[in-house]
Amino acid sequence: MSAGQYYNTRFGINTTSDFTDGFNSTFNKTKLYRFRNFTSSKLCGFPAFCSDKAYSACANTPLCACAECSKTGAGFFVFFVVLLGLACVFGNVLVMVVLKKLGLRRFDKIKFSLAIADFLTGIQLLVVPIYNFSWTMNVSSMELDQRQLLLRGSAQATVGGIFLLLTFTSSLYHLLFMGAQRLYAIKWPISYRTQSNYQIYIGLSVVWALAVVSSTVPAWFPDSMVYTYQHTIFLFFFTEKKIQNRDGSHNALVAMLIVFYVIPYVIMSLACVATIIVVHINQKKSNQLQQKTDKREARMFVTVILMQIGFTLTIVPLIVVQVLFFGKSLTCDTASLPFMVCFYLSMSNSLVNVVVYSFRDKNFTKSARDLVTVSRLCKNDKPTKVPARSKAANSTSV
Repeated sequence: MSAGQYYNTRFGINTTSDFTDGFNSTFNKTKLYRFRNFTSSKLCGFPAFCSDKAYSACANTPLCACAECSKTGAGFFVFFVVLLGLACVFGNVLVMVVLKKLGLRRFDKIKFSLAIADFLTGIQLLVVPIYNFSWTMNVSSMELDQRQLLLRGSAQATVGGIFLLLTFTSSLYHLLFMGAQRLYAIKWPISYRTQSNYQIYIGLSVVWALAVVSSTVPAWFPDSMVYTYQHTIFLFFFTEKKIQNRDGSHNALVAMLIVFYVIPYVIMSLACVATIIVVHINQKKSNQLQQKTDKREARMFVTVILMQIGFTLTIVPLIVVQVLFFGKSLTCDTASLPFMVCFYLSMSNSLVNVVVYSFRDKNFTKSARDLVTVSRLCKNDKPTKVPARSKAANSTSV
């Protein structure tokens, strides 16, 4: 689903391209109202816990008071988002604390940096969708329509959209860097061991730079793409600026996805395949000492593979929904629920790495358990009061 799309219900034109480009600079709410006397626009999709009749039924009623919106569904959404956000925050803080306690080796530095990226996802979940959910549920569908137009291309939407994309791209590029490091360690072990911390920091700097650059790409092409508020997920996202219909050209969007998302993912996958081949070859011709080293590196490689599989399983459903939408298998009336579910499933990737560490790394599991145990003991260890000495004892003391 393309965020912030509007489809005209009377003339079949795109309100986004014909109207909103000039709205932010020249139109106010009065002119917007007059504009609606001549054309009738409609938001593409609606919050998933509201029925498809909510757009017309809640035109003059706040969504929280509208009978077409389920309060139970809205409450469950808030509960899930807060729970996922807290899990991402505390889980990745635990990762950073444990890694710091164990001592940051070369590969652990990459894990630590990835934990920071996943921590940002938790912050995103706890702040942005909850705030947007609050104001969205307290306005009518018409007011939501107007505010979405106001937010389209605004500074707020741009900052929010960049922050959201950064949480995706940073995870992808960290996994790519991890995969490359595992191939380097197994294919050229001697050179890998002589790798300095400075080189690791350079690699991480490149990872973060690419993540920031790729998340700002829509801002480079203001005539083609724009950041906007996506009311179905209560987050800021990007979309194409002018979409005549779903059969139209999407060259800018497709090019951005291929360059900054598809190609890095393909490289990451190829690095995994190459590493598997190298491990298989090494097992045939290596001596006993080398086999022990290869097994240790292979175990770390399996951990990276599981992290990449987790990333894939959480991202693919979102891509499938997008394909089905542009392929017309899903419409604006039917895409809201699967889009919202798959989108937040993709954000749960920031919790996958914590789960993988817990099952794959015994040292991590033991240190995390010890840390939690110590915290509980410190909490339960109440200071005991020292009984006051009697006056007689005080008088006889020297």
